[in-house]
Amino acid sequence: MDPGSLSRWLIRAEVDLDAIAANTRNLARLVRPARLFAVVKADGYGLGAVAASRVALANGADGLCVGRPDEGRARRAAGGARSRTGGRHPDRLGG
Repeated sequence: MDPGSLSRWLIRAEVDLDAIAANTRNLARLVRPARLFAVVKADGYGLGAVAASRVALANGADGLCVGRPDEGRARRAAGGARSRTGGRHPDRLGG
């Protein structure tokens, strides 16, 4: 395949911090009295995980969920002290 032809298969997603803020506020309102944890993995949809985390926390998220311990440490170091890592690895589900 010609590398130039790959561009027609690329998908672009646009997510902005205002959308994260609005969605977090709406979800937090809808789930009350339950707690809302925002999932902010890797680079926060290309916006920077720290920025996405701060916006989620400032707009009603009770905490953050991350995929790996090093991601949680990075969020905590940047002021996201409510980061959590956990859950079960998909290979271990159901048994």
